[in-house]
Formats: sequence, C-alpha cells, structure tokens
Amino acid sequence: MRHIAHELQGRPAAALARRCALMFIIASIVVGAAGSAEAVPRVVRASTRPWFATFGFGPAIRLDELPNQFKIEQVIGYHFFGKGEGPALGGAITQAFGDGWFNIGLGLRFWWDIQPVRGLGLYLAPFMHVGWSLFSYNECPRNVDCTRNLFDWQIGFEPRLVLGDRGMIFWRLVAINPLFGQTVGARYDMLFGGGVTF
Repeated sequence: MRHIAHELQGRPAAALARRCALMFIIASIVVGAAGSAEAVPRVVRASTRPWFATFGFGPAIRLDELPNQFKIEQVIGYHFFGKGEGPALGGAITQAFGDGWFNIGLGLRFWWDIQPVRGLGLYLAPFMHVGWSLFSYNECPRNVDCTRNLFDWQIGFEPRLVLGDRGMIFWRLVAINPLFGQTVGARYDMLFGGGVTF
C-alpha cells in the first residue's frame, strides 16, 4: 500500500500509547487493592450477566505498510461460565477511515476476562481476533484494482469496568494488528468504548 497511501509515521503515537497503558495498569492495581480492603460499591460490583455488546472508537496507528485511520468497532460476546469472568467468544465488525482508504472487517474474537479483585467489576481481558478485512482506496484510477483482501489477526489487552451490572466501559490499551494477503502490514489499535451487559 506504500505506493498509494501517504507515508505517515505512527511510532511516536505508539510510544505514547504504551506509556498510557502502563499508567492505566498501575492505577487499576491501586484501585483494586483499595477496593479489596472495604465493601465494593454496588455500582462497580462484579457482573452476573454472560452477554455483552460494545461500541468502540479510536486510532489505528500505522506500524508498517497500512494507513493511519480512525477506527470504529461493534462487538457482541458471551461468557461460557454464565457471568462476567472467564472465557468468552463473540464476533466483531470494524470500519476504518483515513489516509485515502476505507476499511471494513469481520471476525471472531476470544477473550479471557480475569477478575483481579473478588467482587469488583474490574476485568483484565486479553483477547485474540481472527477474520477478514477489505481495504479500498477512495481515489482509485480507472481500470486499476485498488482493493486489498487480507487475513486479519489481532492480539491485545483491554481493562473493562462493569457499571451497575448493566453497563460496561473499556480501554483497549494494547492491540497489535498484523494483516496478510495481497499486501502485508501491521498497525497498533488503541480503542475506547462502552456498552451493555445482559
């Protein structure tokens, strides 16, 4: 894609994202330790519902070949143990815009929600995603194929906080997204979002 997309560097933004991730993890540990010492407020108690649906948005930062874009995501998932912790499986739809490209993706996603403090609705969720992704260049010359069909693979980590056993907010601190196919590239996603549990 380098011959079509502009050469934009995402490394300073990725370094900032790593620093923010470290600060958020430290803050989560401190809050969790404080929460273990006293009764957990009802609004942040652990989830008792297996299903969740979320909407997220944020930057997809170029690491190699792929364009910098603004990304949005819709996800639905189910926890096998019948509540908010443990393994979960679901589906994700993503759209991204920017740098002259449009991108849409479909995939399956697996999470494992770890509850660091008993009774607290804070979960640390590593995940893996596999699927398909289509890139299309907005200003393609006539008779030139400006689409790219790619295998979409992603690994990442997102802290989640359940609110009132009905809502959820998350911050995807770490997500490396390699893509393979008609071209090969990678980028770093850092999404924010929220949703519902049911």
